[in-house]
Amino acid sequence: MPVFEDCATERNLAGERVPAWATVNCLGTVDVMDDELLAAARQAQERLIDAERDAEVARADFHRAVRRLHLHDGSLRELASALGLSHQRVHQIVEAAGGSRRWVRRRAPRQYRSSAKPRT
Repeated sequence: MPVFEDCATERNLAGERVPAWATVNCLGTVDVMDDELLAAARQAQERLIDAERDAEVARADFHRAVRRLHLHDGSLRELASALGLSHQRVHQIVEAAGGSRRWVRRRAPRQYRSSAKPRT
């Protein structure tokens, strides 16, 4: 006994019983599009692309500004409090914008470097 016997059933082209929800009556395409609606959709698409680009530029500017604040001795928690963000988010922003130079190991000045010649 098939599982779908209790469901409404139809017959396919081969005459087999199939559930009504498994049949497709008609698939079609729209051959005629309204030119005004298509033009409006294209204009809206252009505005969306422009707005996304503007948002991306504004986000990059914000991230650079946060990083500059951090590089000028602003702590993550102070910046977070001032900007209404978590210190973890400020840390993510600073790292995404190039990171902090505070923990970068500086190279020893030339006069303090080892003057030993490399072995060959």
